[in-house]
Amino acid sequence: MKLTALIPAHNDDYTLGFCLRSIADHFDEIVVLDDCSSDHTADVALDAAARHRHVRLIRYEGAQQLGWVRARNRLLEATDSDHLFWLDADDVLCEYAAHRLREIAKGPRPLVRLELCEMWGDFDHTTQRLRHYDRCHVYWNRRLLKDVAWRGGSTAKYQLDGKLKPARSGGPLLFHVKGVKPDRRLVERQYVRKWLRAGAPGRLEDFAGLAEMDEDDIHRRAVNMLLRSRQDKLRRWVQGAPERPTALRHRPQRFEIVYRDGKPVDRVDHEEDRSDV
Repeated sequence: MKLTALIPAHNDDYTLGFCLRSIADHFDEIVVLDDCSSDHTADVALDAAARHRHVRLIRYEGAQQLGWVRARNRLLEATDSDHLFWLDADDVLCEYAAHRLREIAKGPRPLVRLELCEMWGDFDHTTQRLRHYDRCHVYWNRRLLKDVAWRGGSTAKYQLDGKLKPARSGGPLLFHVKGVKPDRRLVERQYVRKWLRAGAPGRLEDFAGLAEMDEDDIHRRAVNMLLRSRQDKLRRWVQGAPERPTALRHRPQRFEIVYRDGKPVDRVDHEEDRSDV
């Protein structure tokens, strides 16, 4: 049985390193699609491929990004494996639960949603979504799911027989560090859905006006997103949250939430993880 992880990535060089380190020993094949990144995403994947023969990088360098849906379908074409785990570049596997990957693949369910714990702001914070599922983090048994593919516009989703109900992995399997990213990448996220709904015209950076924003403006927008999001309300690490995986347990301090009078007011980006903390 070959377990395959398929990972679309765009400007995810910071989180992709955590992701690949956490999954390298637990999959038989890992395929990363670099979707028009302008950072070092490809270099991170190539470094992992140099150390692990079962890691591959596919580069898409078209005039514009493929986006969430088309990138996933490109990955689907890149492997003949039946046992597919769809991950994002900001997912970190809990190694203490890694044995469940093969249990899921050996089970009778052709479709299983993978449980996540969401991190936000820095590695000492999460959101109210300590345990949740979404459609993008999922296992497919392609031998049992005939002709399934990704569809959708501004979000990635799949269309299946309405009688088929996805199973749930039952317990945290991945940490989704989607909010622990550099300011510019957080601001990009604010515009992705609008850009995709508009038909993904040109480059996201141009559509979002990022080229015209100075670093102070980008930082203000990122902090506003971190502190004021209703869906992903920032909270300190809480008792009862899932145990952090080894890749995150030392809590690298590149990002640090600033408090004033007991309330979060800002975030500092130290540019590199600080080894002295």
